[in-house]
Amino acid sequence: MLSVLLMVVLGAITYCYLRRHYSYWSRKGITGPRPIFLLGNIAPSITGKKSVGDIVTEIYNEYKGNPIVGFYRTVTPCLLVRDLNLIKDITVKDFKHFENNDIHIERKSDRIFGSHPFCLKGNEWKNCRKELTHSFTSGKMKLIFPMLEENGQKMVKSICSTTVNEISVLEAKKLCSKFTLENVNACAFGMDSQCFRKTEPMDMRMAYGLVKTGSWGVYKYFLSTIIPRIHKVLNIRIVNSTYGNELLHMIHAFMSYRVKSGVVRNDFLDSMVQLKENAPSNGFDILALGANFFVDGYETSSTVMALLLFELAMHKEVQNKLRSEIRQSKELSGGKLSCEVVQSMRYLDACFNENLRVHSIVSTLGKTCTKSYTYHLKHRNTSVVIEKGTPIIIPISAIHHDPQYFENPIHFCPERFLEKKTLQKYTFMPFGEGPRSCLGKRFGVLQIKVGVIDIISNFELSVNEKTELPLKYNPWFFVVAPTKGIWINAKKILE
Repeated sequence: MLSVLLMVVLGAITYCYLRRHYSYWSRKGITGPRPIFLLGNIAPSITGKKSVGDIVTEIYNEYKGNPIVGFYRTVTPCLLVRDLNLIKDITVKDFKHFENNDIHIERKSDRIFGSHPFCLKGNEWKNCRKELTHSFTSGKMKLIFPMLEENGQKMVKSICSTTVNEISVLEAKKLCSKFTLENVNACAFGMDSQCFRKTEPMDMRMAYGLVKTGSWGVYKYFLSTIIPRIHKVLNIRIVNSTYGNELLHMIHAFMSYRVKSGVVRNDFLDSMVQLKENAPSNGFDILALGANFFVDGYETSSTVMALLLFELAMHKEVQNKLRSEIRQSKELSGGKLSCEVVQSMRYLDACFNENLRVHSIVSTLGKTCTKSYTYHLKHRNTSVVIEKGTPIIIPISAIHHDPQYFENPIHFCPERFLEKKTLQKYTFMPFGEGPRSCLGKRFGVLQIKVGVIDIISNFELSVNEKTELPLKYNPWFFVVAPTKGIWINAKKILE
C-alpha cells in the first residue's frame, strides 16, 4: 500500500513539474504549439511517420507572422527562428553567443564523427577551422582539377561500357558514389580506387560500410538529437567502428609513406602531415580529421550529385539548356575545361543551387546558445532573454520552400538563381552561414559540377520506370537520404 502511495505521489510531482516545464515558452511570452506530455511536439518523428524537419516545417508554416516560435523536443524547450535578421545575428553578427552546433556525439563512442569540425565545440572548433581552412583555397582547387576531370572521363567510359540498345540504366547514387570516392582518394590521398574498373573495389565496400548504419543505429542517433543527454547512455556512433578503424589504419599508412618517401603533392594528406608535426600543441586527432574528409567528400557530395542528375532527367528543357551552355563554354575555351571555365557557367551554378533549394542537404540547422542573449520583439515592443543552453532551430528547408521568398517553391526552376540580386539574404543557406558554414564547400561544389558536366555532355538523361515517385527520404537521418534507388536512363549522344 505504501509503495502504491509513493508511486502516486511521485507521479503527481512529475506531472506538476512537467506541466510547469511545458509552460516555459508561454511564461516568456513566446507563442508555439501545445506539447504532448513527455513527447513534446515531435511525436510523429519518434514513430517514423514524419521527420523532425517535416514537423519543423509544419510549425514554421502554422506560425506565420511570428519571428520566433517555442516548441518542445520531447521535454527540451527549443526556439524556432523565422526572423531572417535574427538568423543573421545568430550565425554572423552575434555568433559569439551561438558558437556551438546542437549535436552531441562523444569521441569516446565515435572517434571519427566525434572529431568532425561540425561536432567540435568552443576553442577546439576554432583551432581546427583555423588549421584546415588553407586546405580548401581556390588555389588548391586548381591543383586538384585535373584529377577531377580524369575521374569524370573514367565515369563516362564506365557508363558507355554498360550500354544496351544505346541506353545505359544507372542507379544514380551508386554511380555518383564511385565518382566521389575516386575523387576523394585521388585528391586527398594520391591513390587510385579503381572504382570504375572493378565490380566491387575494396575502397567502395569500406566507404559504403562506413556510413551504412542499421535501423537501430539510425534510431539511436535520432534519439540523441531529440534527447541530448541520452547520447552517453546509448553509445551513439555515426561511423561504423570496424570500417572506421580500417580507414584510420589506411590513412596512417599513407601518412607514414609520405613522411618516409619525402613525396610532396600539396594535397590534403600533406596538410595532415604538417598538422601532425604540430599535434602536441593543437591536440587534434589528425587521423580522424582525414577520415572525416573521406566521409564528407564521398557521401554527401554523391547524394547531392545524384539528386541533381534526377532533376535534370525529370526536366528535359533544363537539361538541354544546360548542355547548350556547356558546349558554348567549351568552344570558347578551345575545348578544354578548367576551374575558371566551370565557375563561368552561370546556368550550371543556377541548376546546382536550385537542386540544393529543392533538396536541402539538412532540413534544419541546430545551434546552441552558449551565452545568454536578449532579443527584441519589435511587434510587441518587448524583449525576451534566450538562456544559455537553449537549442536554436534554423528551419532551412522550410525557408527554402516558403512562397514568400520563392515563387512556386516545389517547382524546379534554375532561372530563379540567375538574378541573385532578387534573392533575399538568408533565404538560401544550403551550407549554413557564418564562421561555421561548411569547410569543404569548394571541393564538394567543384567535384559535383565536373561530374555533371561530363555526364550531360555525353548523355541524354531520362528517369527510369524503376524510380519510385515522388522520392522518399529516411525520416530519422539528419541529412537528406533517399530510401529507394534513383534509376536513370542514359542515352549516348552521337557526335
